Amino acid sequence: MAGAALKRPLTVLIIGAGASGLAAAGLLGQYPCFNILMLEASNSFGGRIKTQQVDSVDGVLELGASFIHGSEGNPVYEIARNNNIDLTRRPINENSIRYYFENGQPVNRSTLHEVADFYHSSIEISEQFFHTEGVSALPQGISTVGAFIRDRLSHRILDLDQTAKSAFASIFKSYEALECSSSGCNSLYDLQLKDF
Repeated sequence: MAGAALKRPLTVLIIGAGASGLAAAGLLGQYPCFNILMLEASNSFGGRIKTQQVDSVDGVLELGASFIHGSEGNPVYEIARNNNIDLTRRPINENSIRYYFENGQPVNRSTLHEVADFYHSSIEISEQFFHTEGVSALPQGISTVGAFIRDRLSHRILDLDQTAKSAFASIFKSYEALECSSSGCNSLYDLQLKDF
């Protein structure tokens, strides 16, 4: 049986039309011996890569992945390049990021700047542990960047009312996601303070 030609195409089931599922379908689709059946739970392809047009803010809203980390040997980079997707490297302009409460009201600029300043100072303090010697220099019971900055956050928002606390923490979380993107990790809890 080995090496015998197939009389009819082999049906391959691909579950999920995210980046991996689409890549698998693209690869297998090059061969006529495969019939591809793809199942996707949502009503769109792309998985975590999803862009939403937003008329009210004259632009787009990235609802999922929006960065390509590295180019050499990165299959996502190759797919984007082969499909003529703009790959211009742009620094993040924090002033162009807009935050809204669940009720649609914008978060005021002073709160945004306050969170940004607090977040960046927390990261700067985290980076200083790299230059200190020994585990004894680390805060008691805290060994990761995530634990350190979340501990600072919990103390910072302690006396805020619930709305302000929620806004501060949510915006702070978006900065954490940007740092994960820059550091190439899933969570800042994956990064050791002594190595950061």
